[in-house]
Amino acid sequence: MVGLNSFKITIAVFLLSISLTARSQIFNFNKDTVGVYRNELGIDLANIMTFLKKNPQSYLINFKYYINSKSAIRSGLNLDLSSAKENGYYVNSRIGFEYGKQSENWRLFYGSDLSFYYSKNNLQPNRIYRAGIEPLIGAKYYFSKHFSISSEIKLNLYYYIYRNNSSFDPNANTEENQIVVGSVGMILLNYHFKL
Repeated sequence: MVGLNSFKITIAVFLLSISLTARSQIFNFNKDTVGVYRNELGIDLANIMTFLKKNPQSYLINFKYYINSKSAIRSGLNLDLSSAKENGYYVNSRIGFEYGKQSENWRLFYGSDLSFYYSKNNLQPNRIYRAGIEPLIGAKYYFSKHFSISSEIKLNLYYYIYRNNSSFDPNANTEENQIVVGSVGMILLNYHFKL
């Protein structure tokens, strides 16, 4: 636990130094920046820096490819591969599309993702499958040509399938629908680059 806390403190100091360096440079947003830097890689700062439980709707790695200055293809991946002591493994992924408009250093965007989730418990033969549609709206602030910070909110429409083939309980193999407001409190630090 001490190692994890020192890692989070190191990341926080690193991000603060990047922010101060970027802020010391005068940056006027150029609408061509998105055209030059078509790739964006993002991490959720709230999950890295918090000492509380991780947000299950956050993705470890977020990637966007800008087709042009108005539209982008979005993706996200979250892997939790654990030993039997940690109770299993979990895979959460998404792919989607967004439209946006820039003004000065800001970008407002909206879109939708398709998400897929799978989990398997190592201690019990439980499996969970989930598919979802996630309409979203968000905002991004560019504080340098290579770095931005963004947040978004989603309305998650999920379909769950629960399976436990070795159980005699009729409720062990069920299906359900769920509507959840998601991504609240998610703050992404994004790095923009070209290949």
